[in-house]
Amino acid sequence: MKRLRKNYSNVTIGKQGLFDVYALDNFDFCENLEFEDEQGIYMFTNLYNDAGTLKHDIYYIGKTTDYDSRFYRHHKENQLKHANPNCIAIHACNKQVMDKLEVEWIEFWKPIYNIQHNS
Repeated sequence: MKRLRKNYSNVTIGKQGLFDVYALDNFDFCENLEFEDEQGIYMFTNLYNDAGTLKHDIYYIGKTTDYDSRFYRHHKENQLKHANPNCIAIHACNKQVMDKLEVEWIEFWKPIYNIQHNS
């Protein structure tokens, strides 16, 4: 199991919530990842500095009840490899909150690789 390097803790992305942000560093979807939290919302993003402000291009938003095993052979692996995101942002929350937030955040950010709730 691979542990990613945490770049930032409690980062606000947009006005939507606090995230821990991890560098993907050549992650190839061929192994499980190890995280401190167990479940919640995740986003594959490209993090960049725009005139001193950290910004994210968000490619995909998902939810999971098991972060550690969710990313091995992820169903969006091919699209995400093409987009080449440089980090994954994690927002820990319980199942009831997770279901609501996933829909809200997909509708708000409209990530290119989310199909449901993205019209």
